[in-house]
Amino acid sequence: MLRRRPMVSKTYDFETNDKLYFCKFLDVMGLYDVMPLDMYEGATYDVHWIRFCCDKQTRLKIEYIFRRLSGINSRYLLALDDYRNMAERFMEENYAIY
Repeated sequence: MLRRRPMVSKTYDFETNDKLYFCKFLDVMGLYDVMPLDMYEGATYDVHWIRFCCDKQTRLKIEYIFRRLSGINSRYLLALDDYRNMAERFMEENYAIY
């Protein structure tokens, strides 16, 4: 009898200082039935963050849809595990998922 490897979930944090990105990310999480474990919604120009739990494929799908809705280029998702791409992305983007 063949057994499948179970889907491995991991906890991720989403941070941004843009209220619009925060609201869009919550909407996209709702599309995939991923509920926030913890979140902080500050003032308009304050830091907002969301902690959520899902597997790696769902996280990639959520970020891809989020980037498409926000009008951000999503080419970097092809090399997500590359440290250099991650460092450059954190400097130029208005959000971070780690």
